[in-house]
Amino acid sequence: MINAADAELDSVSIAWLGEFIDQLLIMWAVLGTLALLMSISRAQFTGWLPIYTAQCALLAVTLVFTLFRARFSPTVKASYAIASNLLVATSGMYTLGLMAAGAWFFPVAVLLLALFVAQRKALWLACATFFFMLLVGYGHVSGTLRLPAPAEVIASSAQQWAVYLMSAAFFFASLLLMVQYYKRAMSGLLQEVRRQRDEIARLADYDLLTGLPVARLANDRLDMACLHAARAGGRAALLFIDLDGFKAVNDAAGTRPVTSA
Repeated sequence: MINAADAELDSVSIAWLGEFIDQLLIMWAVLGTLALLMSISRAQFTGWLPIYTAQCALLAVTLVFTLFRARFSPTVKASYAIASNLLVATSGMYTLGLMAAGAWFFPVAVLLLALFVAQRKALWLACATFFFMLLVGYGHVSGTLRLPAPAEVIASSAQQWAVYLMSAAFFFASLLLMVQYYKRAMSGLLQEVRRQRDEIARLADYDLLTGLPVARLANDRLDMACLHAARAGGRAALLFIDLDGFKAVNDAAGTRPVTSA
């Protein structure tokens, strides 16, 4: 009974995670297409960078995952979402430093890892992200890393601001989506727990084979009937039926519910 209950609760959790990652992929594909167009348009002042090639390849894979998402398990889709978010974030931060819109994708990857894998691994990823940003910051401060174009040109670029705003929109939309599905999952889990609690209470009071009250509940109802009869000045009657050979039937089928024809 406990294993079955745990399995039902797990199925509720898996269902909402699957719905969430599908919605995230669709949103990623739509915003990713727009962001890629804006990102590539920056080539007019940065030149064609390797990051643009990586973004094109990443968007192509994302579209494949989105179109054929029903063929992949939630874990596989979540793993891809985590990897793609990290790829966009690290490549953008390495290339543009503080001006990179990809910084918004780091927290999304950490949150996905916490939801689908484990919180401890998400903590390690957060620490690794911080260390990576520290190294990139040191590289730009020391002059080891250089921007592909003057900072003034990048900061005043309408395309750069468009990419940044779309990345911020993706982050906030992902966060709101997580909260929405998490609340739905909690509501579903609470309903399932209440249903199981009511089922346990019913099994404690009624026989699993016949559906009749067990001896404890029958005695309680008899006492109540007698008290009510005494107060009303009436009488209470008890009908006792003895079925021959019922013990053998109860021993054979009493441990499982009867299937109706």
